[in-house]
Amino acid sequence: MIKAILFDLDGVLVDSETYDQQITADFIHENNYKTDPSVFRVWIGGSPEIDSWSIILPQVHPDDDPSTFRDKVNEYHRVRRERIFFPPLAFPDTVGAIRHFHELGYKMACCSSSEPWYIERALNQLEIRDCF
Repeated sequence: MIKAILFDLDGVLVDSETYDQQITADFIHENNYKTDPSVFRVWIGGSPEIDSWSIILPQVHPDDDPSTFRDKVNEYHRVRRERIFFPPLAFPDTVGAIRHFHELGYKMACCSSSEPWYIERALNQLEIRDCF
């Protein structure tokens, strides 16, 4: 018997990875860096043991100070993520499936390494907060 259903947020309920990749592409374009945005894919599913900045920086702008560059990228992402609108990012049928499981009485939880405000915004904008 199923006792509960756990959902990850990013990459399961919403396609935030594509959104984040677009933010990165915009950052590269707006700052006139001459690199392929795919260089930043090392972040996706990354591990704290991997120093992704040491992989990215030499390919993007080797003359930048690593901490200054990291701060600049992180601030750009932070500002853009604060304006995120989740409904267009929901995977097809996800909201309907969650509502269906909720109606059947399943206990559900959203598990995510994202910040709590981000998770709450997603669940509220998708109008499924009451299901969790």
